[in-house]
Amino acid sequence: MYIPEHYKITDEDLIDEFIRYNGFATIISPNTEYALITHIPMELEYDDQGNRLLRGHLAKANPHGKYLLENPGATAVFLSDFNHYISSSWYNYAEAPTWNYMSVHVSGPVRILDDRETADSVRDLTKRHEKDIGGDLDFDKLPSGVLKQLRYVTGIEMKVEKTEAVFKLSQNQDTINFDRIVQKLKATGSPKSVKMADAMMKLRDLFYNG
Repeated sequence: MYIPEHYKITDEDLIDEFIRYNGFATIISPNTEYALITHIPMELEYDDQGNRLLRGHLAKANPHGKYLLENPGATAVFLSDFNHYISSSWYNYAEAPTWNYMSVHVSGPVRILDDRETADSVRDLTKRHEKDIGGDLDFDKLPSGVLKQLRYVTGIEMKVEKTEAVFKLSQNQDTINFDRIVQKLKATGSPKSVKMADAMMKLRDLFYNG
């Protein structure tokens, strides 16, 4: 991924936080004609050696799973759930308009999980997101007929070998223009403009004092 130096993020804790919050990934594998692309939720974990792992599952009928068995290298793309147009009229000088966004690309070899590992992965995913919504669904108490649906999914695990993170949040501007952009985004008042303004302010100290 092309990343201008001033937009590059290398802080692993910040990247991990981003992945956990934006856990719906796009898995991409190169192919002879067109790339294979699948959208799945993934969980970030660490093994006993401290290696970062991404676990998820896809439909067994999806040919991407078989392809990964034979061609294990892949990239997982994580995007923030918001991005926003930035008008150059918000600057105190003449410039072209642009777009702010955040993305993390994670690449590495993929291993196909066995049945037990797949069940554990789905259980962990369910438990985490039930907690997020204040739910009380217990995966292990689902009817056996429901649990048998696990036979129709393929669990995967990616060992993270390469991470690229871009947070393009106007940090190339001076603090005066940065703050002007934040105020204009807040004034726009849409859900995504407010989220963008909040993200920029959350990272302001890192950009200018880090």
